[in-house]
Amino acid sequence: MPDIKSEEKSLLRKIGLLPKIIGLVIGLIITYWVTKKAGFPMMFVKMYLAFVLACFIFFILLDLPDMKPLTPSRANRNLLLTFIIGSLIYTAAGVLHPQYNPLFEIEKINQLPRKELPAGPEAIEAGFEVYQENKCQNCHKTNRGGSSDRGPDLYITQTGIFPPEWVKEQIIEPRKIIHPGFEDPKAKKAMPTYFGDDIEGLEMDLLLTFLATQYNDKEMPVMGKTGETKKWSEIPERVAYGKKVYEGEINEEINCSVCHGKDAVPIMEGAGEFKNPDYFSKKLKKPFREFSDSDIVTSILYGVEETAMGAWLEEGLTREQAWAAVAYIRDAFQKDWAKTD
Repeated sequence: MPDIKSEEKSLLRKIGLLPKIIGLVIGLIITYWVTKKAGFPMMFVKMYLAFVLACFIFFILLDLPDMKPLTPSRANRNLLLTFIIGSLIYTAAGVLHPQYNPLFEIEKINQLPRKELPAGPEAIEAGFEVYQENKCQNCHKTNRGGSSDRGPDLYITQTGIFPPEWVKEQIIEPRKIIHPGFEDPKAKKAMPTYFGDDIEGLEMDLLLTFLATQYNDKEMPVMGKTGETKKWSEIPERVAYGKKVYEGEINEEINCSVCHGKDAVPIMEGAGEFKNPDYFSKKLKKPFREFSDSDIVTSILYGVEETAMGAWLEEGLTREQAWAAVAYIRDAFQKDWAKTD
C-alpha cells in the first residue's frame, strides 16, 4: 500500500514548483532588461542570465528530500563526478563564448589595411570598428553601449567636444591627465599605454572620427565616475575656463560680455539679463528661470533668429567653449536663484 504522506509531500512539491518557475522567468526578464539598459556587452548579459539559472537550480536542490547517507567511497566518487561535470560545462561555455577569439585576431592581422579615410557615415562606422577591435567598450561607454566602470563614459563626458589632438593625446598618454573620479591607483593604471603603437595612421584618424560623435546639445558635460558625476558648473576649473570664454579672453571675436556685461548687466539693448530669473525671452516664450542648459547652449551655438545673437558655432566657437560659458553663467549668475525665489 502506497505511503499517503509521501504522495502528499510529492504533490506539494509539484505544486510549489510552479511559483518558482514563474519567479525564474520574471528574474530572467528583469536581469536581461537591467543589464541591457546598463549597456553590458551581450557576453556579460548571458553570464548574468546563467547565474540566475544556476541560483534557481541551487534552490530547487535545497527543496529535494534528504538523501540516504553515503559511504565514504560513494561520496568521494560523487564529488569527483560533480567536479568533472562542472569543469566540462565551464570549458564548453568558454569555447562557445570566448572573450579572446584567436580566429578573430588572426582575421584582424590578415585584414588588408585601409588606404584612405572614407567619408561621412562610413568613416564613423569604420571608426567604431576600430573602437570595438581594440576592446575599448570593456572600459568605456558610448552612445552605442559598453561599460564605464573602469573608465569615463565617453558620451556623457562629451569626448566629441574636445579637439581631436587632445583626445589623441589621452589615448597615447593615458597617465598624463587623470580624469576626475579616477585618481585611485587601480584606475590610473587601467588604461593601457600601448595604443599609440597599436592604433596608428588611418586607424587612429578613424577612431577619432567616431569619438568626435560623442556629444550632445541636450545635457551639460559631466566629469567623474558614472553615478558620481558632477556637471561642469560644479567644477571650478571648468567654470574658470568658461569665464575666459565669456569675457573674450579665449577668442577676441566672440565676447559675451560685450553685449551681456561682465557682471551680467546688459550693455546692448535687448541682450538677455542672465542674473534676472524673470527676464522673458520673446523668442522662446519663457522666462530665464525655465531655461534648460540646452536652451542656453543652443542659443549660443546656433543663434536666435531676428536678434543680435549670432550662431557662434559658425564663427569659430567650439562646443567645449560654449558649454564652458554656460557653466560660468550658471555658477556666477544663476546658482542663487533658488534662494531668491
